[in-house]
Amino acid sequence: MIISLVLAALLICAISFSRKLGFEPVYFKNLLRKLDEQRNAKQQASPHTRRFFPKWLRLIARVLVVWLVLATILGSLIYFGAPKTPSEMLSISEPFQSMDSAALPPSRFYVARDGQKLAYREYPALLALGQARGSVVLIHGSSADSRSMHPLAMALQKAQYQVLSLDIRGHGLSINQFGQVKQRYNGKGHIAYIGQLEDDLADAMRHFNSRYATKNHILMGFSSGGGFALRVAGSSIASQFDRFVLLAPFISQNAPTYRPDSGGWVNVGIPRVVGLSILNGFGMTRFNHLIVTKFAVKDPEKTSLTPHYDFSLATNFRPQADYKSNIAAAKSQRISVVVGQADEVFDSAQFSSVFEAAQGQRPVPLRIVKYVGHTPLIVDAQALDTIIQTLTSNY
Repeated sequence: MIISLVLAALLICAISFSRKLGFEPVYFKNLLRKLDEQRNAKQQASPHTRRFFPKWLRLIARVLVVWLVLATILGSLIYFGAPKTPSEMLSISEPFQSMDSAALPPSRFYVARDGQKLAYREYPALLALGQARGSVVLIHGSSADSRSMHPLAMALQKAQYQVLSLDIRGHGLSINQFGQVKQRYNGKGHIAYIGQLEDDLADAMRHFNSRYATKNHILMGFSSGGGFALRVAGSSIASQFDRFVLLAPFISQNAPTYRPDSGGWVNVGIPRVVGLSILNGFGMTRFNHLIVTKFAVKDPEKTSLTPHYDFSLATNFRPQADYKSNIAAAKSQRISVVVGQADEVFDSAQFSSVFEAAQGQRPVPLRIVKYVGHTPLIVDAQALDTIIQTLTSNY
């Protein structure tokens, strides 16, 4: 309430200042003059009126009116600013049609700190001799789940890596099942708070470390999952991993790599995002469960994919808003980037400049796979070979 009153007072000062400089249209000047004349006439006719409406009370009334106007505008942004459903993007979904899921392992579960059961799939390393080269934690892209990473997980398994492919909370089988008090956070596309995905990943690593003796932990993410891996690389839990591999990562809507609406894959309710961002700036998170993004998936797929994200998930499953600082902080880690030359969602030609421009301790090696698009990067045989080569390099 105090913050709202301060904002309203600043607005009043701005209006008064503009009046002094003569910025008002003539119509409003005449209207204000008439109102002043009418007010003066009433005061002369009834000299005791001011006694009942002191100056401080009139000021509070004006502030309340302005506050109501601002609240109405903010409420309109949030209520009417929902995203629209984009048309299906075949280049994203079609590469999965030929995927062989016969060897898809069953889902397993670990318990997060809030008591929710979160899903993952396990691919034990195929060892001829010796120990596994390391463990790879896979993070899928937006709308998807661990099934989409199956071809990549199989390739890593054959390359003697222990693979753990996660269903990020809000996707696949990692769905909140809170009681009535937190019911708004249930279902696909929802998490309870910004930062919960980092907590979930830390809980997953505790679970995995208690089960497996491998060292050399690698976090590998695709698309939005790659953006989240970058977020982790610049965070306090980065020390739990020895290396980070970003596959066609989402960087930012303000980065040179971004194509409008991610090439048609996503529609963002920008007015709602603006409104909720303002509220979050004041510590108000009550409406973060509202949907702010929708994805270009066809109706039958909505039963298995996640068709939308709420504000918390859309804000958390990506790099930090200040992506340049995020990259700079992450450069203290071992990071590699792999993108497809024909990526239709992000501009592959801009990745090099984005990572070179950020300050940091280490260079970031970039591999570009010729003739490969966005989704084929985790399906195509040539791309999978390039990813394995990236892992086995000495960097």
